[in-house]
Amino acid sequence: MSFAEFDPGPGHWGEQALGGHFQSTRSMLNGGDASLRVGFAFYHLNDVRLKEERMRNILFFLCVLIAGIPSIAAAGSANGVWSTEKDDKGAYLEVTIAACEADAALTCGVISKAFIASGEDPGYSNLGKLIIKDMKDHGDGTYSKGTIWDPVKDKVYKSKMEVKGDELDVDGCISFICEGQHWQSVAQ
Repeated sequence: MSFAEFDPGPGHWGEQALGGHFQSTRSMLNGGDASLRVGFAFYHLNDVRLKEERMRNILFFLCVLIAGIPSIAAAGSANGVWSTEKDDKGAYLEVTIAACEADAALTCGVISKAFIASGEDPGYSNLGKLIIKDMKDHGDGTYSKGTIWDPVKDKVYKSKMEVKGDELDVDGCISFICEGQHWQSVAQ
């Protein structure tokens, strides 16, 4: 399209006031002032550049959004081996989390190893016992509606969990008051 073919029409900057008289853009571009022709070209070029930049920004945002979807989905599973927090004497447990034997749709955890400050404690009396029972996996890294057993106090609490990378936040709750621990993933 040449300058002569372009006429944005009234209401678009199609009419310019020059010397008290209105002159259409077409007449200015066809034989009018050369500086107006150059100015129009720069205006048109800048408008195209702005549209291209907006489109690049939109495409960049969509790429970042799409790239983040797999990491969000991958954050969901608590299955694996987790190390509990150490107590004041340096003792901790390793808990293996997987589908429950009675209902594979739910998640359970079994005490698989026990450690004291000096090393592994193979004689720990609660090895193989369920510590996490019947957790419902919501598919987004959160679990709820299950229970957790505290082997030190020998009490069972309502529980919820959330996977955050290589950390598992585990809460035991009485009514609406919850206390929790941050368990670490154990590399296998």
